[in-house]
Amino acid sequence: QAIMDAASKQAKTLQEYMERAYDQGTPTIASPQGVTVRSRVYHTEVSDLNLEIENYLLNSMWSAVGTDEDIIGMGVFFEPGKYDQHITDYSLYVSDTDAVNKTAQSYGTYSDYSSQEYYSPVKESQKPYFTKPYMDQGITMITAAYPIMYKDQFQGVVVADINVGNFSKINTKAEDYPTLYANIISDDLTIIYDSESAEDIGHNFAEYFKDPAEIKEITDGMATQESFSCITLR
Repeated sequence: QAIMDAASKQAKTLQEYMERAYDQGTPTIASPQGVTVRSRVYHTEVSDLNLEIENYLLNSMWSAVGTDEDIIGMGVFFEPGKYDQHITDYSLYVSDTDAVNKTAQSYGTYSDYSSQEYYSPVKESQKPYFTKPYMDQGITMITAAYPIMYKDQFQGVVVADINVGNFSKINTKAEDYPTLYANIISDDLTIIYDSESAEDIGHNFAEYFKDPAEIKEITDGMATQESFSCITLR
């Protein structure tokens, strides 16, 4: 939970910053005559305010990814023109390598990223969303995504990629309970981590139970948001 909370906190910080930034109004190019202010990533002229926002986002993501071993990437993705009127498709992503080199990358056009699982469900629900586990460059991860909203209008998302492999920090070795193991499951019962078998990751917990009443007992217990126990035939 601490790993999930830390990643979520970093994403929420950027989410809240962007929502405050929109309160400053629509920025315009206001640099002194003869001075051109350009995006550090897109090399396109932007307003002074938006350059300040970009610098804040970059420095925050470099710091978060560089100092937290559980976060292997962070990004911000905007609706067309919602970051700067001079850049239609704007996205920033910082990987662990980017954090070391103080660089960032674009995820292409709006059509490239808007259909992705970390974007479209958040746009539709306007609520935080956790993706199903997936493999990228040999690392199993999930993405925590948070909507950027302004006056009830969706502006984009902030994402944090979490290294699921680091859930192995959970110690299930206990002398009195030699068969003890742990699962971490999402709200929809997708297995995010299994201390016994990586093959179970990505499967739905319900697949392993023959009696629907057992799954109901589990989901009812989860709904209380309190500790609970039950006996099943698994």
